[in-house]
Amino acid sequence: MAPVKYWRHRRQRSSGMLTRVIVLIGIGLFPYSVSAESLSGKAKLQAKLADLVSFSAQFEQTILDEDEVLDVSTGNLVLQRPNKMRWETVSPEENLIIADGQSIWNIDSFVEQVTVFPQQDTVRNNPIMLLTAQDETAWDKFTVVELAVAPSQMKVEYDTVFEVSALDQDAQISVLKLRFKDDLLVGLKTIDSQQQVSDMTFSAITINKPIAERTFSTDFPAHFTVDDQR
Repeated sequence: MAPVKYWRHRRQRSSGMLTRVIVLIGIGLFPYSVSAESLSGKAKLQAKLADLVSFSAQFEQTILDEDEVLDVSTGNLVLQRPNKMRWETVSPEENLIIADGQSIWNIDSFVEQVTVFPQQDTVRNNPIMLLTAQDETAWDKFTVVELAVAPSQMKVEYDTVFEVSALDQDAQISVLKLRFKDDLLVGLKTIDSQQQVSDMTFSAITINKPIAERTFSTDFPAHFTVDDQR
């Protein structure tokens, strides 16, 4: 790969990764407790996630652009309510993103750089705010529908899919699809404003188990360059 193309691809992958991490943070912060008896897609989605306190899993993520595979990565994900997340990519390159409740830290060992963002400002314009909002008015900016699942998929991969769509055409993520199997989140797909697709599947899933506080602490060499955008 030519140097210019390589670095452009790294920047696009890093930016796309951070956007999709914001989606996962929102999933981990879901605040509602709702009866599953409601027939609306919104209420059903709320009920699916109502009892989620923590979520740990291995992931495989595929990034596609017009059916061309741009990147395939694997790693580990830890979410804890409220506001905390650890996203660790182990292959093909190591990268660590931590949300500690106040800031998002993107630690890129390859370029020896740490970028810090204010967590609240980063998620403000993202459709995942549908899942983190404290009041019903936030839901007015999105539509939520439960999609039909083919019987062949229902038996093996997942049995329920919710599609969350932003009404704002300028939203970072225009469509988010959450896949469940027996009420467990097993995968998600996002489509961003550039029509780039991220498809992620989870394995070795653990929910609502105690997580050490140090999991969400940042630790990096002193010589790394820090770009603090807070």
